[in-house]
Amino acid sequence: MDNITSRTNFLNKELVDNIAQYDLGSFFQDGYDFGKESYLFVRKMDECRPDIISYRAYGTQNYWWFICWYNGYMDIWNDITENQIVKYPALQKVRDFLKWRLSKTKDNRNNNKR
Repeated sequence: MDNITSRTNFLNKELVDNIAQYDLGSFFQDGYDFGKESYLFVRKMDECRPDIISYRAYGTQNYWWFICWYNGYMDIWNDITENQIVKYPALQKVRDFLKWRLSKTKDNRNNNKR
């Protein structure tokens, strides 16, 4: 089974086993306030490596997909290049957003079952 980590174009919607997966493109901000942004300069060694950028920003590689989504990167091989500026919010704001978004998704699923 394919999943988001096996793709290079992370904003495309994919059907897996006839089920639409939640993809980076399906996470809408709906006006969510991420607060103050910080910025990183993409070095040569960071090219095509959102995992390294995530580590530099958050101390973990786990938010590579959020870095892509937040900056609108659709293709890491071509979109993340040397000398770019990458923006990112505070890690707690990211976690709060994901909890908020998950609660809205669960609410929508429950409303569709009725």
